[in-house]
Amino acid sequence: MSDDLDDLKSLMNAATPRPDTTRKSENIALAQKTLPTSKDHGMAHVLLLIARKRALSQE
Repeated sequence: MSDDLDDLKSLMNAATPRPDTTRKSENIALAQKTLPTSKDHGMAHVLLLIARKRALSQE
């Protein structure tokens, strides 16, 4: 049984692509550049809550 599980584990490891660290770094840099800062996010959250409240009150 253990041999079967070891075989399965090795097959799964072989099928899993290795991470591309360069691409990961580029993606993180892009996300940091495009995602709002925590201050902007807080304001966006407040505006979203206001919009939801208005939508509910119009129903």
